Amino acid sequence: WQPFGPPDKPCSAEFVHGMGGVITSPHFPAPFPANVQCTWLIKVESQYKILINFVYLDIKNTVYCEEAALKIYDGFADPSTVPAEKICGRLYADHGGQKEFISRSSRITLRFIVGHDNQKKDGGFKLAWAAVKTAEDGPCMGFLCQGAKGCTLSGSPECENIPQYCIDSSLRCNKIPNCASLDNSDEKHCKLIFLLFTILDKFILLWHCF
Repeated sequence: WQPFGPPDKPCSAEFVHGMGGVITSPHFPAPFPANVQCTWLIKVESQYKILINFVYLDIKNTVYCEEAALKIYDGFADPSTVPAEKICGRLYADHGGQKEFISRSSRITLRFIVGHDNQKKDGGFKLAWAAVKTAEDGPCMGFLCQGAKGCTLSGSPECENIPQYCIDSSLRCNKIPNCASLDNSDEKHCKLIFLLFTILDKFILLWHCF
């Protein structure tokens, strides 16, 4: 599966699967290179959808994102497919807060395309993805996110309920947002316990969540 051709050398693994993970622009957190095209296909089990949360976003902001952009396709894609979203700019300045995307299927294709320069040394992006279920999918066998109520302005009546996603238990307390935007319940009540072992002169650091 390489409908866009082979990825350029700076790109990370093209095929991504599992219950969750992180994808970054080439060389992140250093500025991304010019003249690069990367493609990622995220695949999860058919009963799940995919939730993407942007942890960091700094891609040159132009009217049509023509100089550099991250394209998100809902499902498989080829050069004729229209992306569900085309993203550039900065996370808080241009998108008003943490940005997320939820798929309608168990597949997402990502394309990061950069033109002939990155003279402004934009930092690129870092996103977290997670396989999720909702209440309509039945009982949660992993960690049930708390959900929340999101408002555009403090005290504004224009609020919306943020879904309670069900994520894999392994994604809890990993310092990465895996629930919906504005819902950090997967990172609450986490306690770091240091257990010191003298095993081959190495220390073992264990995360424990309460």
